[in-house]
Amino acid sequence: MKVEAHLEVSAEEFFERLLASVCYDIEKSTGKRKNPDLLKRGFSYAKPIHTKLGHERDTRVKITRLERPVAYTCTFESMGDVNTVSYDLTPAGSGIDIVYEEDFGSSKKSRDVNGKIVGKLYERSAKKRMRNQLKAMERYIQGERRLPDGEDLEREVGE
Repeated sequence: MKVEAHLEVSAEEFFERLLASVCYDIEKSTGKRKNPDLLKRGFSYAKPIHTKLGHERDTRVKITRLERPVAYTCTFESMGDVNTVSYDLTPAGSGIDIVYEEDFGSSKKSRDVNGKIVGKLYERSAKKRMRNQLKAMERYIQGERRLPDGEDLEREVGE
């Protein structure tokens, strides 16, 4: 699945928020805090994931590409299945163009075929959900730029 979007935020702002989200997931999964500045290619952690049938599976999450602030890729590996998620950012005008991709593969032929079929069936709703998540990130980042009363953060109090 591939989703392309334009966001009115900088690559640095988006990447900072993305890595903060990754660190939150690491802490939630492992109980250990991780500084976003220390994340690098090759870092991995265990994450329990609940299946649609209610079972819990241990999953290994591994950062396979991390080029600040232009690219992030990670894999989720469990029982021979591999989900790959990537973000590629390109500056565009006053914002960024972002390409989000998600792919599924399995070492077992039948699960690989089944995963690709199910992926195609749900692709439209998954793309819509991802577009909504990207827009939500954009709104969040833009909201962080402002104080509660709506003034820009860059302005000093009493100016």
